[in-house]
Amino acid sequence: MTSAFLALLTVMVIVTTYTDFKYRKIYNKFLLPCIILSLLLHTIHGTLTDSLIAMAFAFAFFFLAYIFGMTSPGDVKLFAVAGSVVANFTIVAAAIVAYMLIQFGMAIYAMIKACRKHNMSPLTILKQDAIGFTTKTGSVIQPIHFPGAILIGASVWSVQVIALI
Repeated sequence: MTSAFLALLTVMVIVTTYTDFKYRKIYNKFLLPCIILSLLLHTIHGTLTDSLIAMAFAFAFFFLAYIFGMTSPGDVKLFAVAGSVVANFTIVAAAIVAYMLIQFGMAIYAMIKACRKHNMSPLTILKQDAIGFTTKTGSVIQPIHFPGAILIGASVWSVQVIALI
C-alpha cells in the first residue's frame, strides 16, 4: 500500500468517525469521492481487481450484519469503501475479526454492567435475556450505542498499519 492509499484511509477514518460520533451519520457525499478516488488510484496502480474483490467481500459481510439488524447502512457503505481502499482480502478479513473482537469486548462489558446493576450472576443475566428475546419482553442487558465508524475505522486502519510494519 502506498502512502496515497494510507492517507486516503486515514482521512476517511477521521472524517467518518467525526461525523458518526457528532451527527450519527456517515455521509454519502463524503464516501462517493473516496470510492471514486480509491478506484482511480487502484486503476493507475494495476490493482483494480484486488480492490473490487476486497470491496465486495467487505460489503457482503457487513450487508449480512445489516440484514440481521447488527449494524446500520452507513457502516455497510463505510466498510465497503475501506475494503476498496486497502484492496487486500486478508486485511479486510483481519479487520472483520478485529471488529468482531471489539464488539465482543463491548458485549462482555455490557453484561458485567447488567450483572452489577441487577445484582445477578452472568448465567442468570443470560437466561433472562434469552427469555426476554424469545418472549419479546425485553432484554436485561442494555446495548451500548457506539458509533460504528469508530470501530470500523480503528479496526481497518490498525490492521493495515500492522501489515505495513
